[in-house]
Amino acid sequence: GAEEGAEAVTKPPPPGDVDVIDQETYDAMARAKQRKGDYRRAFEEVKSLKTEVSQMSDEVQQFRAVFVNEFQAWYDKGGGAEFRLEDEEEDELDYGEKFDHLEMQLHLRDDPESGAYFQSKKLMRLGKTRPGVDKSAMSTMRMRVSGGTLKGGSKKEWDPRDTAPRPR
Repeated sequence: GAEEGAEAVTKPPPPGDVDVIDQETYDAMARAKQRKGDYRRAFEEVKSLKTEVSQMSDEVQQFRAVFVNEFQAWYDKGGGAEFRLEDEEEDELDYGEKFDHLEMQLHLRDDPESGAYFQSKKLMRLGKTRPGVDKSAMSTMRMRVSGGTLKGGSKKEWDPRDTAPRPR
């Protein structure tokens, strides 16, 4: 009857060859068609997003190049002079000063934050102090490091809590 005509394929079948599908098959075909449409829309969105990401990546590269060029121009004009070592002086350095300067550059290259530590360690080794530092405290520290005798004749043993390296 009338129900079979509604379920049949829309194209009229040739005489004698009737192709009838049941409701379950028809629903599956409708879901497949819906999912294909969903997939196409999602695929187009992904394609659009990939294009957008590619364009943004190109922009990042361009901005990075501009930034590097502008930074180099700024640096060449003297930018960041307060961060440089005192190599700006035009007077001739003697061999010891050149060595000290090169040694400091090597330490800063390895660990940029170690400059103050390295400089103070070197000053302690040379027996020099900053203004306002008690020289007697410095000599006591040197005695601890060298394993020497403190005032009163007592020889102090090395203490692992000391920050200085163990004397050899």
